Amino acid sequence: MPPKPKVSNAEKERLKREEEERKAKEEEEKRQREEKERIEREEKERLEAEERTRFLALEEARFSKEKEKALSYTEHQKKQLIEWNKECQSRKKWNSYISCASLPDPSDDKSLNTFINTYITTPANHVKIDQTLEGVASCLKLCEELEALLCGDGYPLPPEHTAAQDKEILHSLPLLIQSKLDQMTLAFLRDAERHTDAETHNLHVESSIPQLSYCLWGNVIKDPRLRNFAFKKRSFVLELPKPLLLLDIAFRLIYTPHDTLSPQNTSFLPSPAPTLHDDTAVGQDPGAPRRGTSPQAGEGAGDKGAIGLEHVVGVAPGPGPQAQETSGSDAAKGDESIAIKPRSMRSSKMSRHRATSAKRHSAKNRAKKGGGRRKRSHRSASCEAPEASVVATSAVQQQPTVPQEGPVDVAKKTTPLAEDEVDLRAFRAARGPIVMELLELPALAKVVKNWTIKKVHSELTSFVYPAELKQNRSNQQDGAAPPPLPGSSAWPPIGISMKLPDRFIFSRQPRVARWDKESRAWKTSGIQDVVFNMEERQVSLQTFYFSPLALMMDVHLNLPYRSWLVVPKGPGTTHLSIAGAVTEVSIEIKGDICCLAQTSEATQLAHLINRPMTARLLMKELREAGANFFPEVDAHNYVHDTAKVVAEEQDVYKHMALLASAYGFRHSRWNKLAGKESVILQSCECIHNARPEQMNWSLCVVGRKRCFKLQMTEESSELSLTMQTGCETHPDLFSTLESSASQEALNGIKRVTPQHIDTVTQWLAATKLLEFS
Repeated sequence: MPPKPKVSNAEKERLKREEEERKAKEEEEKRQREEKERIEREEKERLEAEERTRFLALEEARFSKEKEKALSYTEHQKKQLIEWNKECQSRKKWNSYISCASLPDPSDDKSLNTFINTYITTPANHVKIDQTLEGVASCLKLCEELEALLCGDGYPLPPEHTAAQDKEILHSLPLLIQSKLDQMTLAFLRDAERHTDAETHNLHVESSIPQLSYCLWGNVIKDPRLRNFAFKKRSFVLELPKPLLLLDIAFRLIYTPHDTLSPQNTSFLPSPAPTLHDDTAVGQDPGAPRRGTSPQAGEGAGDKGAIGLEHVVGVAPGPGPQAQETSGSDAAKGDESIAIKPRSMRSSKMSRHRATSAKRHSAKNRAKKGGGRRKRSHRSASCEAPEASVVATSAVQQQPTVPQEGPVDVAKKTTPLAEDEVDLRAFRAARGPIVMELLELPALAKVVKNWTIKKVHSELTSFVYPAELKQNRSNQQDGAAPPPLPGSSAWPPIGISMKLPDRFIFSRQPRVARWDKESRAWKTSGIQDVVFNMEERQVSLQTFYFSPLALMMDVHLNLPYRSWLVVPKGPGTTHLSIAGAVTEVSIEIKGDICCLAQTSEATQLAHLINRPMTARLLMKELREAGANFFPEVDAHNYVHDTAKVVAEEQDVYKHMALLASAYGFRHSRWNKLAGKESVILQSCECIHNARPEQMNWSLCVVGRKRCFKLQMTEESSELSLTMQTGCETHPDLFSTLESSASQEALNGIKRVTPQHIDTVTQWLAATKLLEFS
């Protein structure tokens, strides 16, 4: 093999130089190519930015016009609604005037003064018990009208009328009612021998009105063989312990749907609203039960919640404004700053009554030292002293009354509840409390020759069962004998058997609780051997306390909703169907009147079916019947669901109401995955009353800045926020659907009355369909 030729140094230098020149040329070509690409890319980005800017400018101009059009329409409807409300108020006042109604006008201070002062000076009559209870019913009816006035049903108020005056009256009327019941009770106990039962020869009184039931029993003959007694009208049976059978005692039972005890507890009002942008704020409360928890739903909500509407094809990205956080602190401060000045005879008299009562109770508390078997707690029930009767309180429940509207101390509300204490944000009393009181029966009259000797009692006296004395052990005198323990042979428990309230849905067994006057809370301790018979709607139990009882029901049983539907049913009529977790209801809305059309609980809600009434009244009736479809502001702490931004959600409800005469809406399973600041629902133009399953439903997404129809459908396999082909974005739901509406649909939207729009809005906002479905 011939040897390789040797390369000279000059040749090596030449080759090296050529290689360097080639590399330099390639680098120069690469630099020029990259420079060209950069220039082209920058030019393309500049053109895209200009196009985006032009698109956003045109979109903003179009949004501005559409918002102005929608605002003009809503303002016009609002003005018409105000005028209509004024006419209704004038007509209501005139009808009340010509009918000579006994109830005063709640917005007229003069008529309120006359009514209250007349009621104060009218003594309770035990001979005509129905007349006394009718007066109580009038006061309860006045309370309802004042609550409606405070809720703001749209009726205008005189300039001189303030909410503080109504709150003051609402605070005082229950005290007036209690004083009348105390006067009547004392009158019965004074003449117990004249009102005895023919069979048992004991005092026995039963009387009822729709708003209240009054029952009274007195141990006149002291029969040791008596095992129990019953109030047959209320199906209430009480088994007294043997130690009480030989004592001068009386038992009073009051059924009332008006709960004046629960508002005194710190858990009755909601805690300050959490910030919706804080994931931990809307997360699960460590001490609160959750419903509808789904790991997949939770993960989906977290993943999809970050998808913004700016990712839609053809929509320019842009950071949205931060959610406006609302807090009740400013409102609470505003309420505290209101000076309730006694501008009338009513206010000044009630102030004097409260001051007199405070001095009286203070003097009695200093005199009641030393303990013992009986604990006296006197109340004025004299008919000759109407001023003192105003502030008379219950003998067994002598706790200060807290106004329901008053702000609650946040520090107290954040204190954990006791193990046996009922959380009133999660549970409420079914048909109100059952007030049980054990009273001292005055000595009976003695006939000596032709003389009748009788001790005159001017005050009611409570008889405290010794089980309650255990709580007051520290207040007894040194050396006094300790009271027997609850459940001991000396003082056994009290047996109670009663019927569950009528017209109330018990989808599951309630929790029985008693009112503890020391802590002002409903507690489950001290109650044992609870047995429910749900078929016969009976409950039996044993307790160591003669204190108010309540059947506590979970207020979130129907959450989250399984489905909901809003469709038009003819001119000016809208049909709302809600399928809760355990109950289904269908509401027919026509103008400002609505009624319950159908329900899965036809037996317990039969009194509401096809009964026309206002939206506020029907909501109240449903809530009191156990069909609670009205979540509170803190319901997300007890139900696993996505909390929506309040402002945007309320706007969607308003626009749905504006379109409800021509469009149908229904729930979408994708709404949970839309995040906190977006809402997804199904919509469809409904003109010819077609069945919902035959309608052509499409998905709409409503965000903070824009709204549009989606390309995906309800049956799609995954969430996609791609805009529907041939559609464009709009600022709100009203503009989105109106832009594609037919002329027939537009005519239907224009013909709807403002009161119908307002009623539909009330239902949508109260049920919060978009948040809990």
